[in-house]
Amino acid sequence: MAITLADVKVYLRIDSDVEDALLNKLMAVSSAILKGAVDNYDLLISLKPQLEEKGDMVQLTLIADLYENRNLEGQAPQSYSRVVETMLHQLQYESDLSADELQKLIEEQEEEPGEEPTEEPSGEPAGEPSGEPTGEPTGEPATPGSDDP
Repeated sequence: MAITLADVKVYLRIDSDVEDALLNKLMAVSSAILKGAVDNYDLLISLKPQLEEKGDMVQLTLIADLYENRNLEGQAPQSYSRVVETMLHQLQYESDLSADELQKLIEEQEEEPGEEPTEEPSGEPAGEPSGEPTGEPTGEPATPGSDDP
């Protein structure tokens, strides 16, 4: 579940609509920070949906930090809170997948539970010829006038 403006307002304990435009901008910025800090964030969440709640919490915490420190213009940038840094590191660790692990997760995601695969590993349906010429003789004589060159 992606966070909503209502989620942000509850988290920050804001009752009015006066700062909705600012909050929407902070939501966009926090999303960009999260996706920039965690490699392939969208893919990671699609493959491991259980991590989305952690990502949402990181985003809410970032929004709170940006909201509460918005009047610090001209000062040196601060680092993120220890909580945010820890959650970002955990998500980044989860995104560090080898190509084999990534392929396995994608294949698991594509398989529907309870369905038997209908194709053999070659990509051909079981027991059916492809109908395409293989270049091997079939034992049948070529018919005159066929489209064969």
